[in-house]
Order: sequence, then structure tokens, then C-alpha cells
Amino acid sequence: MSLIFLIALPVLMYFLLIRPQQRRVKEQRSLLSAVAEGDEVMTTSGIYGYVNAIEDDTIWLDIAEGVEIRISKAAVARRIPAAEVADTPPTSPDDLSALTDPNANGNGTDPSSDALDEQPKAGPEAEK
Repeated sequence: MSLIFLIALPVLMYFLLIRPQQRRVKEQRSLLSAVAEGDEVMTTSGIYGYVNAIEDDTIWLDIAEGVEIRISKAAVARRIPAAEVADTPPTSPDDLSALTDPNANGNGTDPSSDALDEQPKAGPEAEK
């Protein structure tokens, strides 16, 4: 009975520990080999950016206009598919005005104005 247990334990450990880890390593290698210039990626720290250049084990990542960082190739967690890129927040001034205009909720009233009128004023405005 104990002989069966001694044989079954390494086999069980292989299927529960070693094999899944090997699969993850293989997936990470294929991801890193598939990353090309122009791809949008997310790093392991959660930074999103576009790949500008790939050197040996280094990737130059453009994270904002005029801001470029150098990261290790191993820090790439995943590639962002083109479908997710379309879900980015609006960046044109016309799109942003709809987000900041308090009367842009459709009915022409500011929903927060009633709540602001009920609150007592503090500071220099209260003295007037």
C-alpha cells in the first residue's frame, strides 16, 4: 500500500505543479516572441503603452505623448487586442466637453445644483 502511495505522489505532483508551470512559461515565451513594434501592451505593473522599439531583452514603450520608458521584455504581461483599444476614453476636445459640461445630461439641468444649494456656504463666501 505504501509503495503505491510513493509512486502516485510524484505523478500527482507533476500534474498539479510542474505541468501547469511549464504551460505558463511556454505561453509567456510565445507572447514575447509575438510582440512587435506598434503593438499595445500592458506591463506586469499595469502600465499600458505602445511598443516603439525592441532591443535584445529591452522594449521601449511609449506611454504618453513624448514619454518613453525602457522596460525589460519579461515585464510584458499581455498584448492588448485591437478591439480593446477602441474602448479607450475620449480624447478629442469635443468628446471631453460632453464629460465636463454639467448641462450635458440630456435634460438641460445640472443634477448636482440642487444638492449644492442646500449646503451651507463656508469660507469667504459665507461672510458676504
